[in-house]
Amino acid sequence: LQVGAFVLQAIGAIIMYAMNSNHLGSLHEILGTVIVGLCVIQVGLGVTRPPKDNRPAWWNVAHKMAVPAVLLLLGLVNVPLGIIRKNELEGENTGALAPC
Repeated sequence: LQVGAFVLQAIGAIIMYAMNSNHLGSLHEILGTVIVGLCVIQVGLGVTRPPKDNRPAWWNVAHKMAVPAVLLLLGLVNVPLGIIRKNELEGENTGALAPC
């Protein structure tokens, strides 16, 4: 399930970069790029995980707590930023996040 989500995210990032030459033009896009990079790190930590009896403490903190917590926080911030960005691009009122 996580691999599938990662693949879909990678496909979305590739499409976004291909369709938008100014892909770092807003905070939403910058945070999205950071989120994709952190997902690559998280998957890399999972794929290269050391044996259970020989895992360094930093690995457990990074893979199990720090990176997921930062990803969740950034994702929760980035979704409303994306809605605001969409409304700005479409010339709609950005006073509220919900479409009217």
